[in-house]
Amino acid sequence: CIRDRLVIDALLAAIALLTKRIWGFAFGYLAGSVNGIALTLVKVAALSSGSMALVEQLKGPWLYIALFFGIFATVFTQIGFWRDRALIVVPTYTSLTMMTPAVMEYFVFGFSLSALQYFSLGAIVLGVIILCSGTPEAVLAGDFSAAARGDDE
Repeated sequence: CIRDRLVIDALLAAIALLTKRIWGFAFGYLAGSVNGIALTLVKVAALSSGSMALVEQLKGPWLYIALFFGIFATVFTQIGFWRDRALIVVPTYTSLTMMTPAVMEYFVFGFSLSALQYFSLGAIVLGVIILCSGTPEAVLAGDFSAAARGDDE
């Protein structure tokens, strides 16, 4: 599950680097995914140590791996900010930070969300799509051209 997610993230980053078009979305997606993995690893550290005490959790490798992923999330976010608007990077990052642990916990721990939580995640995804499509006025008008998105190229 983590390996598949990282492959998708790497492909998006490669597309962004080659096309120079979806930097904010790709690196926001990448940073959010990596941060979501870090959050899941923190939960794994608590479960594997059998204690909520930080001292016990520091004896295992999971918190250190989570820290490593958190550093990469910061780097990817900064690359996204460097090349694109925060209006695209931040919603993508935030939504993936929430969605990745939900998906991973389903596959790793067998934990399922309630119907309201699924609806909320769907609303978040819809909001990200609308925000990444262009200005609110252009989206409401149905104009998804490059000029409406504010692309300079």
